Amino acid sequence: MKKIRREIVKCITCETRNAFLYLDDFAYGERLVLYSYGKKYAYINMLEDEAYTEFVDLTKNVIESEKLVNTDLYDIVDSIFYIACDEIDGTPVIFNGKRKCDLCGEHSFEKVLAEPESIIEVDLPEITHKKWMKYSNEEKEAKIRELIKKY
Repeated sequence: MKKIRREIVKCITCETRNAFLYLDDFAYGERLVLYSYGKKYAYINMLEDEAYTEFVDLTKNVIESEKLVNTDLYDIVDSIFYIACDEIDGTPVIFNGKRKCDLCGEHSFEKVLAEPESIIEVDLPEITHKKWMKYSNEEKEAKIRELIKKY
């Protein structure tokens, strides 16, 4: 169970109330990411996640070997790290996506909260990397290289 902040906001399009979840401001290295097409949250502690550390290093190697300039390592990692994460409920993890309305799927929400912020305890799925860890370093770099070309 994780203590998190919850804000309830209304969708501008359909007026459905949606819960936005946030970690404590002092949760360094921890992050909530989206899955289920941007409608549900999962948890990752990037400081303790060996696959994340490895992925950053491999991505840096690919960027250097391809002699890419004007690239932000962490922007790229945010965009492609999903490849190293196991799907949750049959859907990919989204590291740089926007929260969508639970009903209509839109991204636009009112700026004023529909309810006061609250602190709740929830059981969030944690990001895993079982499939990724089965690949060799060469296979991992090849997958990263392929995604960077599309980036």
